[in-house]
Amino acid sequence: MTNVLVEGGSGLLGSFFDQNLANELHVFIAPKIVGGAGALSAVGGEGLDQIPQVGLLQSMQTRESGGDVYIHGVIAGCS
Repeated sequence: MTNVLVEGGSGLLGSFFDQNLANELHVFIAPKIVGGAGALSAVGGEGLDQIPQVGLLQSMQTRESGGDVYIHGVIAGCS
């Protein structure tokens, strides 16, 4: 296999990020604001200690798709 589609919740996506298994993202964001102290983030897992450790997206493209925002990009440093 050369590609794997991971469509899951916060825990599953976080596991892929924690193990550096994600190298390209296709993200749909609904324009709805929810939250609260107990709200889950989009990506769970161990996370990172500092902002500079965050993988930046290269070749990022955005567009509207059916009322949502679609973001596509490759995580910097991944090939």
